[in-house]
Amino acid sequence: MVLSIPKKLLAAILVAGSLSTAHAQVQFGIKGGLTIAELLAGKNQTTLIRTYPQTVQNTPRTNINVGFFLDAKINKRWSVQPELMYNNQGGYSKPSQLYQSSANETYKFNYVALPVLLKYHTTYGLYVGTGPMVSYLLKAKIWEVGVGDAHTVKYSVTSDYNKIDASWALAVGYVSPINLGLDVRYNYGLTNINKSGTDASTYPKQNGTVRNSSVQIGIFYIFGKNKLASQSKSAE
Repeated sequence: MVLSIPKKLLAAILVAGSLSTAHAQVQFGIKGGLTIAELLAGKNQTTLIRTYPQTVQNTPRTNINVGFFLDAKINKRWSVQPELMYNNQGGYSKPSQLYQSSANETYKFNYVALPVLLKYHTTYGLYVGTGPMVSYLLKAKIWEVGVGDAHTVKYSVTSDYNKIDASWALAVGYVSPINLGLDVRYNYGLTNINKSGTDASTYPKQNGTVRNSSVQIGIFYIFGKNKLASQSKSAE
């Protein structure tokens, strides 16, 4: 599948790469892993199921993420890491009460994401990081399964959600002496991705404010000499 990357997003990646390669110590890496995603919404969140409003409960769904990054060293402890990621978001939704007609829903959102992290490297390859992430929505689908009849209906709802999503990332990780590492990250959605606001007429989309939230657990590999690990030893 060929990803349709917006020109502005691609330009941002190229600028970040150009700025990074202007410095002496820049590393390129690839990464991938699991995304445990959930939709953040109101306490009494509702949606329309077969024209009937229902209170629903959102739960996490396991997805995947894959991409590459540049890690540009600022000094012995600090670096900046821009990334280009293909990321699956969304979640599950189920009725929180008993209804005469009800259904479970699976939300599948595909994004191209641009996180930019400021990282602090401690000794022994450990690091912490934080920074913004801007995502561009490629495709959004909802799968609805009726409770009791197992009847599945698929909806394409890309136009019903905002194309741009902003979030903030918190990360912790480890880089081994062989350039293989582990990264654990939490992404907190800052923007409302739901275009309909309080109107749930775009059935079966949830009403009100909806934000993305996810925990990412992944592995990565850095090409070239392990400068980030060696800098920690030299700083001791």
